Amino acid sequence: MVLSVLTIAAVSTLACANGANDVSKGIATLAGSRRATYRQAIGWGTLWTAVLAASVYTMPVFTTHVSTGAIVGAGIPQGGRAVEWGTVTSLVSAWFVTVPVSAIIGSAVVRLFG
Repeated sequence: MVLSVLTIAAVSTLACANGANDVSKGIATLAGSRRATYRQAIGWGTLWTAVLAASVYTMPVFTTHVSTGAIVGAGIPQGGRAVEWGTVTSLVSAWFVTVPVSAIIGSAVVRLFG
């Protein structure tokens, strides 16, 4: 029981730190706009993530992936009974649709205005 509680606490802390500071969109924007080189953008992203600055300065963050992973991770030790698998499947399938659609829209905008 103690190991389960410690594991949940550790995973929750990691999920909070990771999800609250998911700066991949910022890295892509910096590099894509050529305001920074790819290496510089990665450096900025690493810096902001390492010090939890995105949360401190209330910058927009993306936590859906981390939240979903944490819920599934916490539910699996219960034999998966605590997870609503239909909801998880809907979320994951939405990621496979939204990412390519976003890429297509982004590409179209760059071609039109770039």
